[in-house]
Amino acid sequence: MRRFFTKWTLWLPPLLATLFFVVLSRVTYFRYENSDDFLMVRTFLGFEGVRPVPPHLYLHPALVWVLNALSAAAPGVAWFSVAQLGMLWISAAVLCLCLLRCGRAARLHSVVCSLAALLFLGVFASFLCTRLTYTTTAALLAAAASGLLVCAGVIRRRVAPCVLLSAALLTLGGMLRGTSLPASLCFWALSLAFLCVRLAGGEAHERRALLRALVPAIVVGAVLTGVRLWEKREYAAFFDFHDARIELMDYHPQALDSVSQETLDALGWDASEVELVRQWYFMDENITADALRLIQNGSAQASLTERLQNVPRTLRNFFEENPAYLFSVLLLVLLTVLACLVPHGSAGWTRLTALAALGLFAAMLFYLAWRGRFLGRAVDCALLPAAAVAACLAVSGLPLASRRRTRTAVLCLCALLLLPAGMQLKQTLYTLTRRPDIVSPTREADLEAYALEHPDRLIVRTPDLLRDTRLFPDVSAGIPDNTLIWGDWLCRTPGWNAQLARFGFDPEGFAAADFLSEAILFATADDEPPQALVDYISHGAGRPVTAQLVAARGDLRFFAFR
Repeated sequence: MRRFFTKWTLWLPPLLATLFFVVLSRVTYFRYENSDDFLMVRTFLGFEGVRPVPPHLYLHPALVWVLNALSAAAPGVAWFSVAQLGMLWISAAVLCLCLLRCGRAARLHSVVCSLAALLFLGVFASFLCTRLTYTTTAALLAAAASGLLVCAGVIRRRVAPCVLLSAALLTLGGMLRGTSLPASLCFWALSLAFLCVRLAGGEAHERRALLRALVPAIVVGAVLTGVRLWEKREYAAFFDFHDARIELMDYHPQALDSVSQETLDALGWDASEVELVRQWYFMDENITADALRLIQNGSAQASLTERLQNVPRTLRNFFEENPAYLFSVLLLVLLTVLACLVPHGSAGWTRLTALAALGLFAAMLFYLAWRGRFLGRAVDCALLPAAAVAACLAVSGLPLASRRRTRTAVLCLCALLLLPAGMQLKQTLYTLTRRPDIVSPTREADLEAYALEHPDRLIVRTPDLLRDTRLFPDVSAGIPDNTLIWGDWLCRTPGWNAQLARFGFDPEGFAAADFLSEAILFATADDEPPQALVDYISHGAGRPVTAQLVAARGDLRFFAFR
């Protein structure tokens, strides 16, 4: 029994992570923060008609293969949701392990270490673990990976297992959300540099263990990167289209506001088609990667000076709209100061690492503001790894303050930490306990029920109509495989193309006149379809077209075009 309690850094982290999730389940409910993740849930469940096949725009092919295998073995289970919840729990447990072991190295009491770990999770992970996005899940995995390397550098024991687990977490995050990988790699490399410096003056077998662990991690990473690059080369047209779509719709949407007549003539479009593209319509054969780039290039782009001048305003607007992030950044600064104040055996490198983590975070904030697309989930990709590094460094040296002035400053900073932590938790609790959205899931359930009743009709809808955030949709009545979103990132995937072909349409040559087919219904929550859609179909058909109401279900309307 005594040996059991001396191993508290091993059995306590999973217990704390489980306790953390139990408390969250009592305080709030778990859902997706936006519909991108639910689109993946739908795809792997078979809602889109065809099981997903490579390429996938965001997920790594190895992860797609695993999810496909699980979906085939146990149909009807939302395996993408199960995988994300599992990744979040593992990340929370590993972060607790890092903070507990760093605290033990500094001879902190197990209760103090546990409270520090729970406070860290409460401040930095409570929102992300209940309002899921695959981007922030990858960010939490990166934070756990970086924290493990710092922990290994602090305790200088069991280096190889820490490095291997850290590399596995980093790789898993990259497979889940590839665009978060550059930020994750920066913090992981910083943590690895700290570990190497700490091992430089140690035993030779520790350095050999590090090298033995790094070699397979690098080989696996290189192989997975090669697989993804091969996939992008094999399906170059698909990825090229979506690269153009992302650049226009995410970073330069204002280009659609002033498309010249000369550009329209060159594209073979009319004004209604431009309006539909603004609403993420990408079904027409004329909407190509070259067409999207031509629109972007034809608009006036902001100069470098203008973009730099917009950075302060972008930052200010973001923190005014998201006050919880302001308190999180303040906590990161305080943790960095703590890591710099507390003396260590290698104080210089510790301070340099903590300051470098804060500097990397600031640089990434500036880059996001400069790019012009400043989203909370993108901030989390830098905030979480930086906070994990700073927290592990701060906790590892708390009791080592020897001078009275230093000890007093450390105690004051620890007390001061509670103020922004409390304010951040208050803001997060307010957000998590607001009234849940019941309109979107109800609307989605109505659409699914109607689709199941009419399996011979392809029901097309806009991306705006999809605002479903359920982790585990109810599929007891069946899985409708005859719905289609007219754009977004599912557009032109092999499954999307196969679904159009199943209803007799040419996915490569779909045109406005195809909407006149008896096989298509258009679903909307408005009283009428968008006027731009009616104009677009009329222009493509060469004669006036009207929308005929076929059925209604809840607040949904289903139209056919005649």
